[in-house]
This record gives sequence, structure tokens and C-alpha cells, in this order.
Amino acid sequence: MLHVELRNWADIMVIAPLSTNTLGKIALGLCDNLLTSIVRAWDYRKPLFVAPSMSTCIWEDFFTERHLNAIDELGIILIRPVSITTASGEREHAMAEPSTICSDGVASLALVHLYLDVNVDAMLFLINTHCTVTSLGTNGKPVSAIFLN
Repeated sequence: MLHVELRNWADIMVIAPLSTNTLGKIALGLCDNLLTSIVRAWDYRKPLFVAPSMSTCIWEDFFTERHLNAIDELGIILIRPVSITTASGEREHAMAEPSTICSDGVASLALVHLYLDVNVDAMLFLINTHCTVTSLGTNGKPVSAIFLN
């Protein structure tokens, strides 16, 4: 099964941006697509990061708080959104910068390999690591790719 193969293959997982809908599905253990099926099967000894992006009214909602508590209990690592003011003057909670997400992920990956007793010399590849952040639209087609130094 593909979701199990992907779960076994990955050392780390980052969901960015995390939508309100996907947050709720993960918190409730629902798995009706490939992403949520991977999360449901995830080995929580390996890091799983989420970087939500949502409106302030949704971010501050009671259900969002409950869902965030549920994923925290699973050991999912929250990369908190940043508060921004839109051109219309409204406050929104935007996804953290890709460079922040990438650096948190690389640091966590290093800890995973050290925890699994990997030779420290083998971890030298993480020095000056580059990260490619890609995103997919809701239709599954790529909409952006960013190369970070």
C-alpha cells in the first residue's frame, strides 16, 4: 500500500501549509486521502511538522484549539503561523517562512539520525544543506518551487 511505503521511506514529514480541514482530519484520525492516510500510519518516533495557515477567526476558534491539542498529544510538531496585517487592515495568521520550516526540519532530521545511533560523520551532509520547498495546488498540480541556500 502506497501510504505505508511512503511512511516507511520518509525520515521526516512536513505538511505546509496545513489547512483547517486537514488539521481537523488529522486530529480526529480520519484518513480519506493519501496525505491523511500517511499521517494515520506515521511512525511518531520520526518527526512530523505542520505549518498552518488560516484566518485569525479560524486560528482562534475553539475547535482549532482542540485539534491543536490533539495533534500535540500525538507528538506532531507545530510550526506556529506568523501574524500579519493584510492590505485591507485585517489580521491573518500566515504560514511561517519556508526558510524557518526548512531549518526546523533539517535540525530535527539530524536529531533523528543521532537518536538512531547513526555515525556522526555520516551526518556531515547536513552542513550547508539546501532545501527545496515545493507546493501543490488543491488539484495536485505544482504551483511553486523555492530553492533555499
